[in-house]
Amino acid sequence: MAEQPADTPDSEHLWAPEDAFSILGDETRLTILLELADAFQTESDGLSFSELRRRVGVEDSGQFNYHLDKLSEGFIEKADDKYSIRSSGLAVVSAVYAGTYGDGSGDETAESSWDCPKCGDPL
Repeated sequence: MAEQPADTPDSEHLWAPEDAFSILGDETRLTILLELADAFQTESDGLSFSELRRRVGVEDSGQFNYHLDKLSEGFIEKADDKYSIRSSGLAVVSAVYAGTYGDGSGDETAESSWDCPKCGDPL
């Protein structure tokens, strides 16, 4: 059996839509994704726990760790004590900036400053 790419959710990480949106529905978690997407352009190796927590503005490290754990189920990853955004997280951030989750008209487009980590094309 072929091994799945690291950014492809396996059967343990496939959510029902309500579960995925429940994870993303928290303001702190969305802010974490936004900060990691911003850092994706400048800090290619990711952000440390303390730097990311400072940028997001959460004082309680235990509470912050709880939110990171929720996002680690498919939207972010940790390597060498640094957190970085996965392509699924970039897709969420791009959709937010494009207004896809806005008024529901669905006909809005916007350019993103991020490139796809897999193919290099603009998102």
